Amino acid sequence: MTAIAAPPAASLDLLDDPIELARFTRWVQDREGRRLAESALQVSGMHCAACADAIEHALQDVDGVASAEVSAAAERATVRWDPQRARGASLLHAVRGAGYDAVPDAAAPARGRVPAPVVDDVQGARIGIIGYGSSDAAIAEARHILSVRHETPTSYLRIRALPAHESIRDFIKKHDRVYLVEQNRDAQMASVLKVDFPEYAAKIQSVLHYNGLPIDALSIIVHKSNAQYRGRANTLRTAEWAQPPLPCHTGLTRLLLDPVRRLRARRDHGVDHQGLPRVRHRAARSRQA
Repeated sequence: MTAIAAPPAASLDLLDDPIELARFTRWVQDREGRRLAESALQVSGMHCAACADAIEHALQDVDGVASAEVSAAAERATVRWDPQRARGASLLHAVRGAGYDAVPDAAAPARGRVPAPVVDDVQGARIGIIGYGSSDAAIAEARHILSVRHETPTSYLRIRALPAHESIRDFIKKHDRVYLVEQNRDAQMASVLKVDFPEYAAKIQSVLHYNGLPIDALSIIVHKSNAQYRGRANTLRTAEWAQPPLPCHTGLTRLLLDPVRRLRARRDHGVDHQGLPRVRHRAARSRQA
């Protein structure tokens, strides 16, 4: 788990300042109409569900706390409390008293305010695709090819803003595999989602396209057909051209790769794309010279 630097005990009292409190707290109403504060914390030092239970009990023992939910995987805690009976600093004191460290999660309020992703949730789809920006058109074409030619339905989520909206978690959770299509050299969006949703990090596979050319549907399809077997990105522009097609969507993979293999074979046998000997072209050029 990621270590979080614990603030000095004296500085915790500063969290009761209304300006500081607003950074990680929003106001809600319970079923009885009471105005409660809902604070988000980032917690470090947890290793299992038992750690999360210990922190929940420590928070619930604070006078004025109505509820506490702690996720060991996400390293986050959400606490609802009565501002008339408790203080924001008392929440962090309780976590530290249980043997863990916590800091305010300043990004939590923003997650509820950013534009929600655009989701095309296809019933029965076991594969989810996440994209953003200029990848949208290529993803739409790739999904159409997979659906029409190979009867492989896919759901699609288009990210519109960061920090990551909570609906992204639900999208990843409901699909067996999730491919994140991006054109960033370091696959930064995949890294961001794996940090924000660590409990589903193993499901997220990066389809990274970074060669100076616009992304196209073929790059996405061939990657999706082979990456799960080869363990890394594979497109028509990599050195894997001569490899045999693999079981996943074999027909489409062969359709895309066979022309490339034929060109390579002709080149190796000294012929051009029309099957004519290359030496004939050399002789013609020599006569023209």
